[in-house]
Amino acid sequence: MKNSIMFPAVIALAFTVSIFSCKNNEEKLKDAQKDVLQAQKKLIKAESESVRDYETFRMKVSKKVTDNELAIADLKIKAIDGTIRQKEQYNKQVAALEAKNTELKKTLDAYGTYNAETWEAFKQDINLRTAALEQDFKVINARKN
Repeated sequence: MKNSIMFPAVIALAFTVSIFSCKNNEEKLKDAQKDVLQAQKKLIKAESESVRDYETFRMKVSKKVTDNELAIADLKIKAIDGTIRQKEQYNKQVAALEAKNTELKKTLDAYGTYNAETWEAFKQDINLRTAALEQDFKVINARKN
């Protein structure tokens, strides 16, 4: 008699445990799906912010490149007074400025990846090049005046 009562009791217990464990797994699955969706939303937001940061930076540097092109054209028009050697040196400096500005523009146009490591290195490189160009403009303008 004990065996006949124990067997259904064990079956009922096993069934109850399996139902509760399935429900728990379903809840875990739903929680995991929510976590995945939240992570995807964060990733999309971060990517859009990165693209926006890149575009803002690109526009700012592109404006500097264009301003540099205008300044270089102005320097070409306004030749300096002095010896032939001084004029040649001035023209070489203007040509070097133009080459650096063109290289800056090419580097800016060539950037295509958006991961955090390369972005920071790229931004630092562009900022250093821009600062060097600004310094070169100051030097050539000081010699001109």
